[in-house]
Amino acid sequence: METTPNHPTPMLPELTPVVVRYYNESRQNHRMYGHKHDENEIMYVKDGKCRVICMDPYTSEKKEFVLGEGDYIYLRGGTPHSLEIESRTPCRILNVEFNCQAGVSPIHLGLLSDCREVVEFWKKSPPYAVVRGDDTVFMALLALQELLFTSSENKKVVPPVTAEASLAALLLFHRVAVKVITSAVEEEPYELYIQQVKRYIEENFDDPEKMNVPTLAREVNISPSYLQRLFKLETGMTLISYINQQRLKKAQHLLRTTDLSTIDIAVSVGVNSRQRLTQLFTEYESVSPGEYRRQCRNHRAGGADEWPAKESPEKF
Repeated sequence: METTPNHPTPMLPELTPVVVRYYNESRQNHRMYGHKHDENEIMYVKDGKCRVICMDPYTSEKKEFVLGEGDYIYLRGGTPHSLEIESRTPCRILNVEFNCQAGVSPIHLGLLSDCREVVEFWKKSPPYAVVRGDDTVFMALLALQELLFTSSENKKVVPPVTAEASLAALLLFHRVAVKVITSAVEEEPYELYIQQVKRYIEENFDDPEKMNVPTLAREVNISPSYLQRLFKLETGMTLISYINQQRLKKAQHLLRTTDLSTIDIAVSVGVNSRQRLTQLFTEYESVSPGEYRRQCRNHRAGGADEWPAKESPEKF
Protein backbone atom coordinates (compact mmCIF):
# COMPACT_ATOMS: atom_id res chain seq x y z
CA MET A 1 0.00 0.00 0.00
CA GLU A 2 1.45 3.33 -1.07
CA THR A 3 1.49 6.17 1.35
CA THR A 4 1.54 9.83 0.59
CA PRO A 5 4.58 11.48 2.12
CA ASN A 6 3.85 14.12 4.69
CA HIS A 7 4.66 17.69 3.71
CA PRO A 8 5.00 19.66 6.93
CA THR A 9 3.59 23.18 6.95
CA PRO A 10 6.40 25.73 6.76
CA MET A 11 6.80 27.21 10.20
CA LEU A 12 6.63 30.93 10.77
CA PRO A 13 9.25 32.46 13.05
CA GLU A 14 8.49 33.31 16.64
CA LEU A 15 8.32 37.02 15.96
CA THR A 16 5.70 39.39 17.35
CA PRO A 17 4.34 42.35 15.35
CA VAL A 18 5.20 45.41 17.47
CA VAL A 19 3.77 48.85 16.68
CA VAL A 20 6.44 51.56 16.51
CA ARG A 21 4.25 54.51 15.45
CA TYR A 22 0.54 55.07 15.00
CA TYR A 23 -2.05 57.79 14.51
CA ASN A 24 -5.78 58.33 14.03
CA GLU A 25 -6.21 61.82 12.63
CA SER A 26 -8.23 63.91 10.20
CA ARG A 27 -6.02 65.89 7.85
CA GLN A 28 -6.66 68.46 5.15
CA ASN A 29 -4.42 70.14 2.59
CA HIS A 30 -1.65 67.79 3.66
CA ARG A 31 1.34 66.49 1.77
CA MET A 32 3.89 63.99 3.00
CA TYR A 33 6.74 63.94 0.52
CA GLY A 34 8.44 60.79 -0.71
CA HIS A 35 10.10 58.85 2.08
CA LYS A 36 10.69 55.30 3.30
CA HIS A 37 11.22 53.54 6.61
CA ASP A 38 12.13 50.07 7.79
CA GLU A 39 8.76 49.43 9.42
CA ASN A 40 5.79 47.86 7.61
CA GLU A 41 2.80 50.22 7.39
CA ILE A 42 -0.98 49.90 7.19
CA MET A 43 -2.83 53.07 6.20
CA TYR A 44 -6.65 52.87 6.42
CA VAL A 45 -9.02 55.61 5.18
CA LYS A 46 -11.92 56.03 7.61
CA ASP A 47 -13.55 58.81 5.56
CA GLY A 48 -12.64 61.23 2.79
CA LYS A 49 -10.00 60.34 0.24
CA CYS A 50 -6.27 60.59 -0.29
CA ARG A 51 -3.67 59.82 -2.92
CA VAL A 52 -0.71 57.53 -2.26
CA ILE A 53 2.21 57.23 -4.69
CA CYS A 54 4.44 54.16 -4.25
CA MET A 55 7.70 53.08 -5.84
CA ASP A 56 8.72 49.46 -6.22
CA PRO A 57 12.14 49.35 -4.50
CA TYR A 58 13.39 46.76 -7.00
CA THR A 59 12.12 48.07 -10.35
CA SER A 60 11.70 51.80 -9.46
CA GLU A 61 8.24 51.60 -11.08
CA LYS A 62 5.84 54.17 -9.66
CA LYS A 63 2.18 53.48 -8.98
CA GLU A 64 -0.50 55.92 -7.89
CA PHE A 65 -3.55 54.94 -5.84
CA VAL A 66 -6.62 56.94 -4.83
CA LEU A 67 -7.97 55.60 -1.55
CA GLY A 68 -11.53 56.29 -0.42
CA GLU A 69 -13.64 55.35 2.58
CA GLY A 70 -13.01 51.75 3.64
CA ASP A 71 -9.85 51.31 1.55
CA TYR A 72 -6.38 50.68 2.89
CA ILE A 73 -2.86 50.18 1.62
CA TYR A 74 -0.21 47.85 2.98
CA LEU A 75 3.37 49.08 2.55
CA ARG A 76 6.25 46.71 3.17
CA GLY A 77 9.21 48.17 5.02
CA GLY A 78 11.65 49.92 2.69
CA THR A 79 9.01 50.87 0.10
CA PRO A 80 9.31 54.55 -0.94
CA HIS A 81 5.94 56.32 -0.81
CA SER A 82 4.25 59.70 -0.48
CA LEU A 83 0.81 60.90 0.65
CA GLU A 84 -1.38 63.74 -0.65
CA ILE A 85 -4.69 65.05 0.76
CA GLU A 86 -6.45 67.90 -1.05
CA SER A 87 -7.57 71.02 0.77
CA ARG A 88 -11.22 70.54 -0.22
CA THR A 89 -11.42 66.90 0.85
CA PRO A 90 -10.60 66.22 4.53
CA CYS A 91 -9.43 62.69 5.14
CA ARG A 92 -9.32 60.69 8.37
CA ILE A 93 -6.59 58.05 8.37
CA LEU A 94 -5.86 55.28 10.83
CA ASN A 95 -2.23 54.25 10.55
CA VAL A 96 0.14 51.81 12.21
CA GLU A 97 3.81 51.21 11.49
CA PHE A 98 5.22 48.00 12.90
CA ASN A 99 8.16 45.65 12.79
CA CYS A 100 8.48 42.05 13.96
CA GLN A 101 10.59 41.41 17.03
CA ALA A 102 11.73 38.28 18.80
CA GLY A 103 11.44 37.55 22.48
CA VAL A 104 8.96 40.28 23.40
CA SER A 105 5.81 38.17 23.80
CA PRO A 106 4.66 34.53 23.80
CA ILE A 107 2.09 35.63 21.20
CA HIS A 108 3.96 35.45 17.90
CA LEU A 109 3.67 34.67 14.18
CA GLY A 110 4.53 31.02 14.74
CA LEU A 111 1.01 30.52 16.11
CA LEU A 112 -0.32 31.25 12.59
CA SER A 113 1.80 28.62 10.83
CA ASP A 114 -1.31 26.60 9.91
CA CYS A 115 -2.72 29.51 7.92
CA ARG A 116 -1.55 29.09 4.32
CA GLU A 117 -2.28 32.72 3.38
CA VAL A 118 -0.23 34.10 6.27
CA VAL A 119 2.69 31.81 5.44
CA GLU A 120 2.51 32.84 1.80
CA PHE A 121 2.31 36.52 2.74
CA TRP A 122 5.34 36.21 5.02
CA LYS A 123 7.38 34.48 2.31
CA LYS A 124 6.57 36.88 -0.54
CA SER A 125 4.94 40.01 0.78
CA PRO A 126 4.49 42.56 -2.06
CA PRO A 127 6.11 46.00 -1.75
CA TYR A 128 2.59 47.46 -1.63
CA ALA A 129 -0.98 46.27 -1.99
CA VAL A 130 -4.39 47.97 -1.94
CA VAL A 131 -7.54 46.39 -0.51
CA ARG A 132 -10.88 48.12 -0.93
CA GLY A 133 -13.90 48.17 1.35
CA ASP A 134 -12.74 45.95 4.23
CA ASP A 135 -14.54 46.89 7.46
CA THR A 136 -13.05 43.96 9.39
CA VAL A 137 -9.55 45.40 9.06
CA PHE A 138 -10.86 48.72 10.36
CA MET A 139 -12.23 47.04 13.48
CA ALA A 140 -8.97 45.16 14.08
CA LEU A 141 -6.93 48.32 13.53
CA LEU A 142 -9.15 50.40 15.80
CA ALA A 143 -9.01 47.80 18.58
CA LEU A 144 -5.22 47.77 18.43
CA GLN A 145 -4.99 51.56 18.50
CA GLU A 146 -7.37 51.80 21.46
CA LEU A 147 -5.24 49.32 23.42
CA LEU A 148 -2.12 51.32 22.63
CA PHE A 149 -3.80 54.60 23.53
CA THR A 150 -5.19 53.44 26.86
CA SER A 151 -1.78 52.00 27.80
CA SER A 152 0.02 55.31 27.35
CA GLU A 153 -0.71 58.88 28.46
CA ASN A 154 0.81 60.19 25.22
CA LYS A 155 -0.58 58.57 22.08
CA LYS A 156 2.62 59.51 20.21
CA VAL A 157 4.61 57.27 22.54
CA VAL A 158 4.06 53.57 22.01
CA PRO A 159 3.74 51.77 25.37
CA PRO A 160 5.62 48.58 26.32
CA VAL A 161 4.41 45.41 24.63
CA THR A 162 1.51 43.72 26.43
CA ALA A 163 -0.19 40.40 25.80
CA GLU A 164 -3.40 42.18 24.78
CA ALA A 165 -1.60 44.44 22.30
CA SER A 166 0.40 41.51 20.94
CA LEU A 167 -2.79 39.54 20.32
CA ALA A 168 -4.49 42.53 18.67
CA ALA A 169 -1.43 43.13 16.47
CA LEU A 170 -1.30 39.44 15.52
CA LEU A 171 -5.00 39.43 14.57
CA LEU A 172 -4.49 42.55 12.45
CA PHE A 173 -1.48 40.98 10.73
CA HIS A 174 -3.51 37.84 10.04
CA ARG A 175 -6.41 39.78 8.56
CA VAL A 176 -4.24 41.92 6.32
CA ALA A 177 -2.19 38.93 5.13
CA VAL A 178 -5.32 36.98 4.17
CA LYS A 179 -6.92 39.92 2.37
CA VAL A 180 -3.77 40.89 0.47
CA ILE A 181 -3.14 37.34 -0.71
CA THR A 182 -6.72 36.40 -1.56
CA SER A 183 -8.48 39.53 -2.71
CA ALA A 184 -6.25 42.57 -3.11
CA VAL A 185 -7.61 44.71 -5.94
CA GLU A 186 -5.55 45.19 -9.07
CA GLU A 187 -5.75 48.81 -10.16
CA GLU A 188 -6.03 48.12 -13.88
CA PRO A 189 -9.65 46.84 -13.72
CA TYR A 190 -10.54 49.76 -11.44
CA GLU A 191 -9.18 52.26 -13.96
CA LEU A 192 -10.65 50.28 -16.84
CA TYR A 193 -14.17 50.54 -15.39
CA ILE A 194 -13.94 54.34 -15.43
CA GLN A 195 -12.52 54.44 -18.95
CA GLN A 196 -15.22 52.09 -20.27
CA VAL A 197 -18.03 54.07 -18.65
CA LYS A 198 -16.70 57.39 -19.95
CA ARG A 199 -16.44 55.96 -23.46
CA TYR A 200 -19.98 54.55 -23.27
CA ILE A 201 -21.33 57.91 -22.07
CA GLU A 202 -19.52 59.75 -24.86
CA GLU A 203 -21.07 57.43 -27.45
CA ASN A 204 -24.60 57.33 -25.99
CA PHE A 205 -25.31 60.48 -23.95
CA ASP A 206 -27.91 61.50 -26.55
CA ASP A 207 -30.02 58.44 -25.63
CA PRO A 208 -31.84 59.11 -22.32
CA GLU A 209 -32.78 55.44 -21.90
CA LYS A 210 -29.12 54.44 -21.72
CA MET A 211 -28.02 57.23 -19.40
CA ASN A 212 -28.89 55.79 -16.00
CA VAL A 213 -26.70 54.19 -13.37
CA PRO A 214 -28.07 50.59 -13.60
CA THR A 215 -27.52 50.53 -17.38
CA LEU A 216 -24.01 51.91 -17.08
CA ALA A 217 -23.18 49.39 -14.34
CA ARG A 218 -24.36 46.52 -16.56
CA GLU A 219 -22.04 47.70 -19.30
CA VAL A 220 -19.00 47.12 -17.09
CA ASN A 221 -20.49 44.20 -15.13
CA ILE A 222 -20.29 45.66 -11.63
CA SER A 223 -22.94 46.76 -9.15
CA PRO A 224 -24.50 50.24 -9.49
CA SER A 225 -23.44 51.29 -5.99
CA TYR A 226 -19.83 50.19 -6.56
CA LEU A 227 -19.70 52.00 -9.91
CA GLN A 228 -20.99 55.22 -8.35
CA ARG A 229 -18.42 55.03 -5.60
CA LEU A 230 -15.52 54.35 -7.99
CA PHE A 231 -16.59 57.08 -10.38
CA LYS A 232 -16.92 59.71 -7.65
CA LEU A 233 -13.58 58.66 -6.17
CA GLU A 234 -11.78 58.92 -9.51
CA THR A 235 -13.42 62.00 -11.03
CA GLY A 236 -14.75 63.97 -8.06
CA MET A 237 -18.26 64.08 -9.57
CA THR A 238 -21.30 61.85 -9.75
CA LEU A 239 -22.20 59.89 -12.86
CA ILE A 240 -25.29 62.02 -13.53
CA SER A 241 -23.27 65.23 -13.18
CA TYR A 242 -20.69 63.88 -15.61
CA ILE A 243 -23.42 63.00 -18.13
CA ASN A 244 -24.85 66.52 -17.80
CA GLN A 245 -21.36 67.91 -18.37
CA GLN A 246 -20.99 65.99 -21.63
CA ARG A 247 -24.44 67.10 -22.78
CA LEU A 248 -23.69 70.72 -21.98
CA LYS A 249 -20.38 70.65 -23.84
CA LYS A 250 -22.06 69.20 -26.93
CA ALA A 251 -24.91 71.75 -26.72
CA GLN A 252 -22.37 74.58 -26.45
CA HIS A 253 -20.59 73.32 -29.53
CA LEU A 254 -23.83 73.13 -31.53
CA LEU A 255 -24.89 76.61 -30.41
CA ARG A 256 -21.52 78.03 -31.48
CA THR A 257 -21.21 76.24 -34.81
CA THR A 258 -24.75 75.63 -36.17
CA ASP A 259 -28.08 77.35 -36.64
CA LEU A 260 -30.06 74.45 -35.15
CA SER A 261 -33.03 75.47 -33.04
CA THR A 262 -32.88 75.10 -29.28
CA ILE A 263 -35.34 72.20 -29.28
CA ASP A 264 -33.32 70.37 -31.98
CA ILE A 265 -30.17 70.81 -29.94
CA ALA A 266 -31.97 69.58 -26.82
CA VAL A 267 -32.98 66.39 -28.65
CA SER A 268 -29.45 65.98 -30.07
CA VAL A 269 -27.90 65.96 -26.60
CA GLY A 270 -30.51 63.73 -24.99
CA VAL A 271 -32.47 66.11 -22.76
CA ASN A 272 -35.49 66.17 -25.11
CA SER A 273 -36.97 69.48 -23.99
CA ARG A 274 -36.15 73.15 -24.38
CA GLN A 275 -36.94 73.69 -20.70
CA ARG A 276 -34.42 71.10 -19.52
CA LEU A 277 -31.68 72.48 -21.77
CA THR A 278 -32.39 75.98 -20.48
CA GLN A 279 -32.20 74.66 -16.93
CA LEU A 280 -28.74 73.18 -17.58
CA PHE A 281 -27.46 76.42 -19.09
CA THR A 282 -28.81 78.68 -16.39
CA GLU A 283 -27.43 76.40 -13.68
CA TYR A 284 -23.91 76.03 -15.09
CA GLU A 285 -23.49 79.05 -17.39
CA SER A 286 -25.90 81.53 -15.74
CA VAL A 287 -27.36 82.36 -19.16
CA SER A 288 -30.02 80.84 -21.42
CA PRO A 289 -29.02 78.88 -24.57
CA GLY A 290 -30.19 81.80 -26.72
CA GLU A 291 -28.11 84.31 -24.77
CA TYR A 292 -25.10 81.97 -24.90
CA ARG A 293 -25.41 81.82 -28.72
CA ARG A 294 -25.65 85.62 -28.95
CA GLN A 295 -22.57 86.05 -26.76
CA CYS A 296 -20.62 83.62 -28.94
CA ARG A 297 -21.56 85.50 -32.12
CA ASN A 298 -20.68 88.86 -30.59
CA HIS A 299 -17.39 87.43 -29.40
CA ARG A 300 -16.52 86.12 -32.88
CA ALA A 301 -17.50 89.45 -34.39
CA GLY A 302 -14.86 90.99 -32.19
CA GLY A 303 -12.17 88.84 -33.77
CA ALA A 304 -12.10 85.73 -31.58
CA ASP A 305 -12.81 82.25 -32.92
CA GLU A 306 -15.22 81.15 -30.25
CA TRP A 307 -16.63 81.99 -26.85
CA PRO A 308 -14.63 80.37 -24.03
CA ALA A 309 -16.87 78.05 -22.06
CA LYS A 310 -17.05 78.86 -18.34
CA GLU A 311 -15.44 76.27 -16.13
CA SER A 312 -17.66 75.05 -13.34
CA PRO A 313 -16.21 71.75 -12.09
CA GLU A 314 -17.58 72.17 -8.58
CA LYS A 315 -21.16 72.15 -9.80
CA PHE A 316 -20.62 69.09 -11.90
